[in-house]
Amino acid sequence: MTNEPDLNEPGKSGTRVVDGVTHELRRTKFETCQELTGEIGDRYPTTNELARWELTKAEYDHFLLDLHDEEAALGDRMAVSRANHGQMTGHNLELPELEKDRRGLSHLKQDPEPTAG
Repeated sequence: MTNEPDLNEPGKSGTRVVDGVTHELRRTKFETCQELTGEIGDRYPTTNELARWELTKAEYDHFLLDLHDEEAALGDRMAVSRANHGQMTGHNLELPELEKDRRGLSHLKQDPEPTAG
């Protein structure tokens, strides 16, 4: 048995107005963590922010660990794809330069060039 928070449990609900009609939004704890992260950027939330979003520190920490695990798995899949491409074509794929934010998550170091179209 584990003491990990269940981020699939219902999180803080909200409302949105679309065409003058109010709709209730139901969110999981994971989605609530995503909303909070969108609000605060790359810093760690304050106790008051966690309370306002009806989250515990343990829930938010578990959310960050899930993001780190997913990022590591994605990096592994990208390395395999890059190696396979190199073997098949004889050319290595150039990957964009990444940097870590204060939470240890990777982001593009520079914004991508706009594409023509």
